[in-house]
Amino acid sequence: LGIAGLYEAEGDLASAVSHLESAASWAAGNTQFHIDLGQLYLDQGRVEDAIEQYREAIRLRPLSPVPYFLLGNALRQEGRLDEASQEYEQAVEVDPFSEEAWVGLALTRRAQGDLDAVVGVCRDGLEALPESADLRVTLGDAYVARAREEISVRSVMLELAEMEYGRAIALEPANAAAHMGLGEVHRELERWEAAIDEYQAALALDPGSGRTHLRLGQAYEALADYDAAVSHYREATRLEPEEGWYHRLLGHALASQGLLEEAIAELTEAARLRPDYLDDAWFHKTLGSWYRESGQPEEAVRELEEAMGLMPEAAGIRYELALAYQDVGRIEDALEQFEQAALLAPDTDLGRESAELARVLQEAIADDGD
Repeated sequence: LGIAGLYEAEGDLASAVSHLESAASWAAGNTQFHIDLGQLYLDQGRVEDAIEQYREAIRLRPLSPVPYFLLGNALRQEGRLDEASQEYEQAVEVDPFSEEAWVGLALTRRAQGDLDAVVGVCRDGLEALPESADLRVTLGDAYVARAREEISVRSVMLELAEMEYGRAIALEPANAAAHMGLGEVHRELERWEAAIDEYQAALALDPGSGRTHLRLGQAYEALADYDAAVSHYREATRLEPEEGWYHRLLGHALASQGLLEEAIAELTEAARLRPDYLDDAWFHKTLGSWYRESGQPEEAVRELEEAMGLMPEAAGIRYELALAYQDVGRIEDALEQFEQAALLAPDTDLGRESAELARVLQEAIADDGD
């Protein structure tokens, strides 16, 4: 086991697995052997093999919570939530003081979409483990989720979440998730400076977190500090380059600085990573507007036509498309879109402006005819 651990420490998982597998004949009755081999299988993505090893560890040591919650983790990773719940429940029955099992059970309930059950599990776990920072963070996360889903209890839930995160930090000041959670409470309440302080504290503890950089970017953007926002968004995309949402937010921040070519490049990358964005009319509308502002009218028309096809009742999209048609000399098409925008939003500034621009174009077309 020790040699396998050395291989694992060096990042050579294949050699670590090979070494353990070669020892199977004489170590088959060793519970830790099966746990270690299961963990290595899991690291290699061989989840079913890991599950088999954890089950064998349970057979050998049925009164230890460890193989139960490790099996629960593997099953949860596979989306087999009901089975995972059973294993976590068995773990806390064997050992009510197993923090990993309580947290795993709460996270499974969260994945099942049952926030009330999450709260119940965390409270039960905290009766046994009142000084568990991780359980308090998990409970705080559930309260924040409730606040976002149910407006009627929003204030109460955020107050409870703030209390739990504060307790977690008091218990464990170096808990990055607790600082991140408290930052989320401040963000929900638009306390941007306080949110930044907590996100910075979380980042100091976990500097490799792209999500924390993203949240800092959003907070700085809310304060109109676009330089800081862009800096954090860039770092978020560097750390987690496959997150399309990060590129989309970076694009918007760059556009706020007038850096439209870079902004367009980021939105294009966002669409490559998240093809579902191509079904979003406002994504195309934004991209079309940026193309138009950067002097690329043909590309603007392409994107805005796509946006209109997805949301033909949106007056703002038709207005932007009319402007783009004007840019490429398609005056009659521009007239049609201004008229449609005026009809769709008759009692708004946009509708009135569209009607006026349509009138001007009608006169221009009539003069050309004369």
